[in-house]
Amino acid sequence: MKFSKSLLAVSMSAMMLFSAPVANAGILQCQTVEAAVSKTSKLNKTTANLTLGKGIQLSLSNAVSSKIMWKVSSPTILGVTQRGYVTGLKAGSAYVYATYKGRTYKCKVTVKADLSKVFLNKKSITMNEGDLYNLVLFNASGATYRSSNPSVASVTKNSDSANSSSCTVNAKKAGTATITVKYAGNSFTCRVTVNKKTKPEINIDSAELNVGETLNLKLQNASGSIIWRTSNYRVAKVSSTGKVTGVAAGKATITAQNNGKKYTCTVTVKNTVKSSEMKIPLYIQSDYSKVKYGNSNLAVCGDGPTCLAMIASYKTGKTVTPAEIVKWCGNKYYINGSGTSYNIFSAAKKYGIKSVTKTSSTSMVLKALQEGKPVVSVQKRGLFTNNGTFIVLRGIDKGGKILVNSPKDRSVYRKLYDLQSQIAKTSTTFMIIN
Repeated sequence: MKFSKSLLAVSMSAMMLFSAPVANAGILQCQTVEAAVSKTSKLNKTTANLTLGKGIQLSLSNAVSSKIMWKVSSPTILGVTQRGYVTGLKAGSAYVYATYKGRTYKCKVTVKADLSKVFLNKKSITMNEGDLYNLVLFNASGATYRSSNPSVASVTKNSDSANSSSCTVNAKKAGTATITVKYAGNSFTCRVTVNKKTKPEINIDSAELNVGETLNLKLQNASGSIIWRTSNYRVAKVSSTGKVTGVAAGKATITAQNNGKKYTCTVTVKNTVKSSEMKIPLYIQSDYSKVKYGNSNLAVCGDGPTCLAMIASYKTGKTVTPAEIVKWCGNKYYINGSGTSYNIFSAAKKYGIKSVTKTSSTSMVLKALQEGKPVVSVQKRGLFTNNGTFIVLRGIDKGGKILVNSPKDRSVYRKLYDLQSQIAKTSTTFMIIN
């Protein structure tokens, strides 16, 4: 019995030991099985407004940025980087999606254009039948185009560039139409007037000119570039704008070429100019070697005062010598290394000179000589000088040749010269003495 009681006591004690609660055992068990609760992620914006071309930064809270996948619902409206920077590419609305750990978050972004910078290149156009015109809406992309009257002017949309949208306007028949351009909920209009197409024609079929006279030719009703040519530049020359100048007696054909076709005008140049000779005395500067002027004397560098003396004598009707001109002005108009300034002529008011007109036009020179106005030509190296000089044109003979006084050469006085091919060829400018 003693053994049995002892065994029973031991058994009861063991049962009590293993069935009794252990201090802190429940707390330790909870700490072991408790699950870590993660924080909720959230976009910093669920809606946003953007100006076209501008950007905004989106971010997802409680998330590892390198593991977020960003994308947009419309890549033509929005762009997004893998850092969440969103850019407005085109007016409209689209969503930006951020996907993280299997869950997707979205933000609606509305892109609006800055209409203060959006404009059409033309608000009205006048066209001829068959013409094409490129109508451009600047600082915009994705615009739509519509014609109110496609039978008069139709539109074909062109490919958009990065900062503009355009269409081609096709003028089909005479009439009017309005092109409406819609962009970002706004409308821009351009009124188109289409004229009936007429055939190009030259404004003058034939003409007569005197040597030195000019004529303005135009190719009417022409579109595109016009190329002007002359058949004989020695008789008549023509500029790129159709201005014809008579050079010498004879005939020449002036041709305007446009869109593969040629249009002509026959020009007859005559020498029937009004003869006119002014009684302008001849002074030779070498005769005044004792008169000091500039860095030396009149014989060396006095062509300016000598020419002025000729003109002053003609204007006043009195004898005015080169020496008197130097006495009046001294070296005031002499420039070291250059010679006499042009201003000596316009300054000589006391000798009857009211004004001086500078020109390169030979027709103006001829007109002045016919009106009894002396003309000074500033000559570079060539026919009249080895370096540079002034000469005085004193008139025109019956054949249209020019009478010249040279301060350097007496023989020039007895000769006749062609204005266009000789005098103008080496003249840097003409000065008409009024």
